[in-house]
Amino acid sequence: MIFTYCPKCGEKLGEKEIGDEGFVPFCLSCNSPWFSFSYPCVLCLVVDEEENVVLTKAIEWANDNRYGFIGGYIKEGETAEDAAKREVEEEIGLIVDELKFIKTYCHNKNGLMIDFICKVKHAEIKKSEKELYSAEWFPINEALNLMRQSGLPQLLIDDYLQSKIKPCMIKQIQPSDFERYVSVIRASFITVAKELNLTEENCPRHTAFSTTVEKLQKHLNWGWLMYGLYEDNQIVGYVSLAKSRENDGEYELHNIGVLPEYRHKGYGKELLDFCTNKVKELGGNKIVLSMIEENTRLKNWYIQNGFVHTGAKKFDGFPFTAGFMEMKV
Repeated sequence: MIFTYCPKCGEKLGEKEIGDEGFVPFCLSCNSPWFSFSYPCVLCLVVDEEENVVLTKAIEWANDNRYGFIGGYIKEGETAEDAAKREVEEEIGLIVDELKFIKTYCHNKNGLMIDFICKVKHAEIKKSEKELYSAEWFPINEALNLMRQSGLPQLLIDDYLQSKIKPCMIKQIQPSDFERYVSVIRASFITVAKELNLTEENCPRHTAFSTTVEKLQKHLNWGWLMYGLYEDNQIVGYVSLAKSRENDGEYELHNIGVLPEYRHKGYGKELLDFCTNKVKELGGNKIVLSMIEENTRLKNWYIQNGFVHTGAKKFDGFPFTAGFMEMKV
């Protein structure tokens, strides 16, 4: 919020330079600065003992396929923790037994969101008739899919799942493991192929169909750096980096993928962060990638993680548009 008039006396504000803040709204009558600020809000993922979560529909969403979480503004004199507990009790009639802070972020320009995980005992929901059209328990994976279908951010669920992930490790793969990696790569990409109606007949060069031991050996011979992600000594993810032949300091990111049953644990982010650090270690300054432009979910994930969309192009022989992205490191 940016002040135009003084909240104390009502006089129109001028400007005054104050330290490192620069010029800020200032009331000459009250001799007071009025700094702009964001309204603090809490957002709560309510979870029971069996990892069911509560999704709500606001009254104005009654006819929409949209779901959300419990949330609201922090009242005067209230801590963020107290606000989270109060909102859960007011909106669905449940008492929070355990509260865990996750993170803060800015929503638009005027809202500071403070995310919490709220552990409760499973019980019948008593929704607020003034605010909610519906409030229901959902298994966490179903809730994640519903949030995606609704087009709303599901990051709070992702953050919760990531906080529970088992220790993982990333290491460079060896040719003796190529056969196992072929299975992991194909299984990781076939889900996307199905979503976009890609088949071996209409798109034989897609990663889900074209990955072979011979292809991985060719990449190794070209100097590609190939890495696997392991959970409990089991391969569950893959990614590769290739130094650009055209631009100094540039590395190409290829085939980042995680097995479907191991997704939503933050493993994709682990692989991406690993590659970012590896490129820095190698003296690089940029990561570039190409992807299926129509895969908006993946494109948005890259954007959330620092990539910038730089263009798109249609190539002969491919039933999709190629999208291009880059990130400075």
